[in-house]
Amino acid sequence: MYIGFREKIVLISLAAIALLSYALFNWFGLGARPGDYAYKLEASRRTLAAENAIGDAKGTDPVAMQVAGDDVQAAMIGLSTSAITTDPGSLRSKVTSTNPNFAGAIVSMLRQAGVGKGDVVAVSYTGSFPALDISTITATETLGAEPIIISSVGASTWGANDPELTILDMESLLFQKGIIAHKSVEASIGGDFQTHPLTSEGRKLVNDAMKRNGVPLSSALNIRDSVDMHMATYRRIADGRAIKAFVNVGGGLASKGIGGSFDPGLNVATPGGDIVSGGLIERMQNEGVPAINLVDIKKLAGQYELPVNPPTTPDVGQGGLYRDWLQLRIVAGLLVLALAGVYFAARFVVLAPAAGEAVDTYFGTAPRTFRAWIRSFGVRWPLRPVPQESPIED
Repeated sequence: MYIGFREKIVLISLAAIALLSYALFNWFGLGARPGDYAYKLEASRRTLAAENAIGDAKGTDPVAMQVAGDDVQAAMIGLSTSAITTDPGSLRSKVTSTNPNFAGAIVSMLRQAGVGKGDVVAVSYTGSFPALDISTITATETLGAEPIIISSVGASTWGANDPELTILDMESLLFQKGIIAHKSVEASIGGDFQTHPLTSEGRKLVNDAMKRNGVPLSSALNIRDSVDMHMATYRRIADGRAIKAFVNVGGGLASKGIGGSFDPGLNVATPGGDIVSGGLIERMQNEGVPAINLVDIKKLAGQYELPVNPPTTPDVGQGGLYRDWLQLRIVAGLLVLALAGVYFAARFVVLAPAAGEAVDTYFGTAPRTFRAWIRSFGVRWPLRPVPQESPIED
């Protein structure tokens, strides 16, 4: 099929416009950043700095390096077992949690919960996910809020279960280096009220960690007493200020209770399940406090488009949480409409016949009428001529 000069110009122009649209999408679209982008980036950078500081203090651990992809991951992964280990943990989840960009995800959840500068955030975590514990602190502090932290020192496998480098030791190290400004105000031994009890050796090691870090013991006989003690401490330190949100990291029984069902991430609805004994999440929700539940780490990573079990530590700023997807969709939609409009105009105005009785295949007599209307204003459009039939010779 022969393609005339006008058709060539239109095709080249459409190709150029398509390439320009792609460039504009990358310029405007992929640069689309959410309103809390700066907070997310800062919190993630601080978390990475914290992980590097812990790695420097810990030194190279050959065992950890065998199961991790780089020094940062190895720094935040503990032992396969120890005297302060409470229960088994997933190594894939532990590696996933070392991603410093989780701090950005926590910023997003805190912002959704309405947390801002000067607010109080109640925090309860175990030593099972030290990277997420630290991310919770950096995210809260980056927003200008104050975390009130009560921790449980025992940890599942591959968590902060090194008796010489517990979560309390990590907090103190980072506090002394000025990377974080808050640490645990109280701590329990761990072991879920005799569900996974520590040995006498393990309890002694945890008590030693509390003493060297100057953290008082929080001891309770059952879940109800533990919840009451946590709430009393939060309110005492909040000193009349409202608790804006509650963050739980890990599967501590004091937080989840017995029988309750809580989704990973931000929980604002009434808890599901048949609650036998309510924990902190249920208590907070009953009081109208949004609860952020950092459990089921692989599912949580999927929600925020973070990689599961990455081979190495992702760069800060990587992940879908750093993109404003609404803005991306708007930009993409506008570019598609613009490209479709240009194509329609080219087909309707430039390529369609418009003289004599010629009728366009798709638009009928509309192009001819349109051009006649334009000419009525004195505009001479570069019309496409109507092919003339060759004379037939006898």
